[in-house]
This record gives sequence, structure tokens and C-alpha cells, in this order.
Amino acid sequence: MHKNLPRFYISIPVLFIVAIALLFLLAPLILETLAERKAAGLGFKDPRLRVRTFNHHALLLNDISIGGAGGPDIKISSLSAKYGLSGLLRGKVERIEVSGLEAKARFQDGELVLQGIPAPVDKKQVQTKEQAPPPIIASYIKIDSSFLDLNIFHNNIRVPFECEFKEKGGPGEYEIRVRSSLLGQEFMAMGNLDINTGNGKFEISVARFDLKSLEFFSSGAQRPLPQGGGGGGIRFALAAWKPEGAQGSLDLRNVNWGQKDFKISGGVRADFTMPDINARADVSSASWGQAELGSPFSCSVSGQVSRELKMECSALILSSPYPASITDLTAKASTDVAIDDIGKWIEKSEIRGEGRVPFQGLFPGLTGPPELIFSFFVLPGKGPEFGLDFEFPESVFPAKTPLHDIHPSLQGINFSGSISAKGGISMNGQGTSSHATLAVKDAALASEDQHVSIEGFNADLKFTDLLNLATGPDQGFRFEKLSWGSIPLSDGKAFFQVEGQESIFLRHGEFKLGNGKIAFDEARFNTVSGEFDAVLSCEDIGLSEMLNLLYAKKIAAGECRISGKVPLRIKNGNAYVSKGSFYSTPGESGVIKIKESGIIFGGNPLVEEAIKEFRYDQVQVDLNSKGEKLNIFMSLKGAPNRTLPLALDPETKNFKRDEKGRGVNLQGLHLELRFNEIPLDELIKKRKLFQEIL
Repeated sequence: MHKNLPRFYISIPVLFIVAIALLFLLAPLILETLAERKAAGLGFKDPRLRVRTFNHHALLLNDISIGGAGGPDIKISSLSAKYGLSGLLRGKVERIEVSGLEAKARFQDGELVLQGIPAPVDKKQVQTKEQAPPPIIASYIKIDSSFLDLNIFHNNIRVPFECEFKEKGGPGEYEIRVRSSLLGQEFMAMGNLDINTGNGKFEISVARFDLKSLEFFSSGAQRPLPQGGGGGGIRFALAAWKPEGAQGSLDLRNVNWGQKDFKISGGVRADFTMPDINARADVSSASWGQAELGSPFSCSVSGQVSRELKMECSALILSSPYPASITDLTAKASTDVAIDDIGKWIEKSEIRGEGRVPFQGLFPGLTGPPELIFSFFVLPGKGPEFGLDFEFPESVFPAKTPLHDIHPSLQGINFSGSISAKGGISMNGQGTSSHATLAVKDAALASEDQHVSIEGFNADLKFTDLLNLATGPDQGFRFEKLSWGSIPLSDGKAFFQVEGQESIFLRHGEFKLGNGKIAFDEARFNTVSGEFDAVLSCEDIGLSEMLNLLYAKKIAAGECRISGKVPLRIKNGNAYVSKGSFYSTPGESGVIKIKESGIIFGGNPLVEEAIKEFRYDQVQVDLNSKGEKLNIFMSLKGAPNRTLPLALDPETKNFKRDEKGRGVNLQGLHLELRFNEIPLDELIKKRKLFQEIL
């Protein structure tokens, strides 16, 4: 019995060594099972891992995956940990390194949600007496060669990143460094985080951000972002971050952005203690077509994000062919939804504002600059829905107010009278609508170089589609006097409908030429090409006045009055007349005088002298155009109203001029006159004033 005792004592150490060996051999499998069960118990979906190394100072895990259906949500190539047994008992790990982390996330309701990670427990739930064990804290954590597959605004982005957590101060207090890139833009993040309380502060900076990269979001977003190029430096700092709120600042430096004819440069500075925010945007330069920013512009926003934000802006001064400034620009954005639910916050928010646009320096003769007053609202969550109401209060312009500052083409045109307007524009999911009224009272326009002027002009227009410059039917205007060269027109009126930016339908128009009247019905005018087709009905028109109008100078006088119709067409700046006929009033006679008788085509001394003062009994005038020239055929029956300085040539049997002779008195003459190739284009060119207004 005693002889076997040494063998027994020898076998105990051997068995212990064997047991320890078996434990270490089976430990990875046991640890895998325990870790997977624990992770599943915490809410992780289908956790899988492999333990490659496990001993008293190190742990190496490979091929970690979470989430199995449709592919894992989280994958980790390797995770290693270094520790001491004494530190491990105190919940302390020396070092954790993660390599090849791949995770999926989505931006939803203003929050970044990691897929495969269980939802956090509501802190308001009643806690049990059994407290959770304290978390294991590592002195150093490193994550490299990792990616985040982010779904944001219906677009997928693969974001590479690497980060370091170094314990600083007490347990669980870390200094953090993150390097990453988003849409090709590299950025760095630095900060501190206390995992015990959830408090921390961070700073994110981008040396130069290319705004053109934001075009990525415009392809699939429900609300496309404006596209353009440019960039600037970005610095985002969280001075204090807590689960219940954040405090920090945002600084965008030297931001440049451009799109086609629009360019802007400036910066943004914002300070916030959520939900309170105080932001200021400064624009150093901006241009839009011919308009440029006359001086730096700033805009400040302050208030509570989840309640009401107020915006106030400095004067926005524009240097352009239309000099103006925007002053008193204020706005309020209000909502009753917290910012943590960005979708509902946008849906419930309202933005309302107002402002003024005084046209400084545009009309120096006015006692006060004319101004445009406007108010607007935006409902982002309803389509979005937008509304703008504006008013141009009645402004009285003194005589000879120049209009060349409004547009260079109005050089040499002066204006006087009063103008007022008001209207609105609205946009929603159903489309866009706009309307406006425009009133012009006792206005006068004059073009000195073109010898065209209009006085006593009054108009009331109602636009049913302001954006397309379309009005309702039967809009009207009147004028007291219109001077076209030496031809005075008076008592004019027209009823029309503006059908859009290129067309005006004239239902009826009329004006007086001397004691006669010219009218037309159902004509259409193209404001771009200048095309116009109408049949002019003329009643009791003075023949001399018509000739003076056609020649754009005074060449005739007399009492002859004619009536008739003439088709008129204006195309490409040229006028065309076809088969117009006029007749004198039957039974009436009078005198017609054409002082420049040399303009008569194929005339002879008898005709030229007789028409200088001719008493007519019957007159017929036919008009027709050939190319850009107008031909007039005139038939007159009557007798010269004076003794003609003529004598009969016995050889030719024709009359010749004889200023020293006794002259001749003739009766019962029938004169046929031709006025050929009258340059109508010179007459049409004088329509410049009215074409520019239209």
C-alpha cells in the first residue's frame, strides 16, 4: 500500500497539467460559444466569431460578423486585446486593436443608425435592483483599414476611416482622433469623450471642401441640391456634447461657389447650445449675370431650433443696370418639433419673412426712392409650399425722368407720371401660380432722338400669370396725345390680352388722326419679332395728314377727307400694305395742296403745278407695297384752284412752264398721280419707343 503512494502523488500534478492543457485547448471553443450567446442576449443579430488566440495576456478574434440575413451588417477581420490578469479582474484592458471593420449605417430622422446594433435601453425605464456589471475599459483603442457603408438621402456612400482612443484622465475618459474621407474630401476629427457620462467635445476640420461633390446627392434626392463648383475650409467644433444637448460652433471659411452665371464668396460662423443657436453668414462678393454685390452682405440667425428662429439681414446692395438694395430683410422659422427628428422638424416647420427693395439712385429726381415691399412664407414639409406677396406703392415720377438706368436700350427716353403694382407668387405640389395688378396714371413718355412722345397715358393691367406675363382678356389703356414725328395722334385707346412673353392679342384699338379716326379689330402683335397683322379702318382721314404720316414729314395740306380700309402687315421691321383703297365723301368738294410736287412719279408740268392747289370733286387713293416700299396711286377729278404758270407749246402741244406769261385757267381735269417707293422702313423705325416698352 505504502509502496504505491508515491505514484499517486506523482499522478496528481500530471492530471492537473493535463486538465490545464485541455482547458486551454478547449478555451477558444468555449469562449466562442459564451461570447456568441452573450452577444445574442444583448440584442445582436446572429453573432459569429472565431477565437484564434487566448492566453493570460492576449486575445485574438477573427472573422467576426453580426447579422446573417442578406449579408452581415457588421464584419471585423481581426480584433486583438492585450491585458493583464490583475487588470482584467478590475475591468481594465491595456490595448484593443481592430482591423478591417466594415459596418452599415443609414441616416434616418436626423440620426445615424448603425445596422445590427441593438437599440439603446430607454433611460426612463424603471431600473432593477441588480445593476449591470461595469464595462471593460481599454487604455488604448485603435481602428484601421475600416469602412462605413452609409445610406443618406437615398444614396449609398462608402466612407473609409481610421481612429484612435487614448485614455486621458480618469477611467473611461478618452482623447479621440479620427481621419476619414467623404465624397473625396479628407477631414479630421479630434476631441474628448467620457463614456461614463456620455459627455464630450469634438472638432472636425476640412482644409478645403469642394462643393461640387455635393452634386452626388442631387441625382436621387427628393429635393435636389443646387449644383455648382467651388469650396472652402470647414471647422466644426463641439465645445460640449451631452446626450441631452450639445454646445459648439461651426466655421466655414473662404467659401466659393458658382453655377453658370451665379457666383458667391463668403463664410458662415455659428455658435450653438442646443436647442439655442446663433449664426451669422457673411458674403464678401457675389455676382449674377450683370448684377454684382455692391458691398459686403451679412445675415444673422438666432433662436431655438425646436421653437422659433429669427433672421435679420443687412442691406443687400446690388450694382447692376438695375441698381437697387434689399433692406429690412427679416424672417422667422417656427416649429413645435424637436430637432432630433429631422423629418418631422422639416414637415412641421414654417418660415415667414418680409423685406424692402429701395431703388437707390435709380431715379434721382424723386423725393424718396421707389421701393418694393414684399413678404414670403415657406412650408418645407408640404411639397414644399412657397408664397410671396409684393407691393410697389404708388410712386410719382417728375417730368423728364430718364429711363436709361433701367435698361441701356431706353437711352434717350424720358418718363413722368405715377406707377403702382401689387401681386403674389405661390408654389406647391400642384404647380406654380402668380398674379399681379399694374396701374399707370397720367404718364408721359418721350424719345427725343426718335421724335416720338405720348401724353396722358393711363392703364390698368391684371396679370393672371405674372411669371409668363399673361393677362386676362380686355385689358385697356388710353392716351390723350401721341406725336409721331410731325404727325399728332390723339384720343387713343386699346383693349387687349397679353398671351405670354411673346404675344399680345389686340381685340380693338382706335385713335384720332386730326379729325378722322383709325381703328382695327382682332390683331395679334409678336413682341419679339415685331410682327403685326391688322386691317385698318379709316374714317374721315385727312388726305394731307395721311401723306404726311407716310412720308414722316409735312409735304401736304388741304381739306380733302377720305375713308376706307387698308391691310397692314409688319414683319422683320418692314411694313407691307396690300390693296388698300380710300374714297372721298360723295357730294363734297375741297382743296388739296401738295407743295413738294416733285415727288410725283412721272409727273409733268401740268400735273405738278395743278396739284399745288387743286379743288377736287372726287378723290380715290389706292395703296400697295412692293418689297419694303409703298406705292400710292391717286385719282382726282376737279380743277386747279389758281391760274397755272404754264403756256401751251405749239410744237409739242404740251404745257410748259412760263413764269412770265399770263398763265392758264383750266377746268374739268382728271389727274392721275403716282407716289412710288415711299420708304416705309423709316416710318417703322420710329416705333422704337413702344417696342421697348412692350
